Amino acid sequence: MFAAGVQALASLSPALKDPEASLLPDLSEVRDVSLHVAAAVAKRSVEEGHSRVPALAGMSMEQIEERIKSSTWCVASSFRPFRLRHS
Repeated sequence: MFAAGVQALASLSPALKDPEASLLPDLSEVRDVSLHVAAAVAKRSVEEGHSRVPALAGMSMEQIEERIKSSTWCVASSFRPFRLRHS
């Protein structure tokens, strides 16, 4: 499963398209990168028989990502915009 996570992260490396680019994706992409890595690890856990979530069996990567998204809390969508009050 660890290898699946590493391979998923490696597949998103900007250096694959540009040898001068960063090895890791930009921090601004952390949510999408984390989602992709988590889905790859979840899929591998199913393939290896370690998953405790039977519903994942037979799901595509896209379906697993959607399932993870639906159970993930997002700070940005949970709070109202901050506005300074001038006194």
